[in-house]
Amino acid sequence: DPNCFNLQGDSALLQAARRGHSGVVEMLCQAKAALDTEDMQGKMPLTVAAQCNHLEVLRLLLGARANSNLKDHEGMTPLQWATQHCHLQAMQLLLDGGADKDLANDRRETPLCVAASCGHAAAVRLLVAASASFDLTDEEGHTPLHTAAVNNQPEAARALLEANASPDSPTQNGASPLYFAARRGSLEVAKALVEFGAAKDQTTRMGITPLFVAAYFGRFHVAQFLVQ
Repeated sequence: DPNCFNLQGDSALLQAARRGHSGVVEMLCQAKAALDTEDMQGKMPLTVAAQCNHLEVLRLLLGARANSNLKDHEGMTPLQWATQHCHLQAMQLLLDGGADKDLANDRRETPLCVAASCGHAAAVRLLVAASASFDLTDEEGHTPLHTAAVNNQPEAARALLEANASPDSPTQNGASPLYFAARRGSLEVAKALVEFGAAKDQTTRMGITPLFVAAYFGRFHVAQFLVQ
């Protein structure tokens, strides 16, 4: 039976995919094993192959028409797992195989948001080349550029800015990426934002500027930069 399971509920295909056994995966696919069986975390064969960067397994599963947009129990897609680990070749295989470049997880984080949060500039560039949206927001109302600022990820921020992400895009409360860089004390992110035209005096709906929030949280170096 190609769909046999162990006591933990894992199928033979899922175990082979997790371990990168491409020959076994190919044999099971030819035997019409179910491609969407889940482990206890809701991860499917394609998910674990993406997470573990097993490229040949990915090719085989995608060739067998595995659905690249199914989510696990964390709401994560195979593309999001590959992005989180900056597995660039796996990301490209998934995109070429039909993965939705903008499909969000349960926290409304798109793959581009995940790349920005982790500071993976190369992953940002790959997703931008695939026309991923700069404007979709997570459950906090943050764009990928806000996320890079919040997490002090200057290389990811610069990659987004170089791809023409808006340096002044506000949240619903009017907070700009520079506001979050100032609050976090992310000096290099603040420098990149200003270099690409961010307004130093943009206020939130409460009238708070980046300089004010830097002063309030004691971010000396950011405050010093903003008054120059």
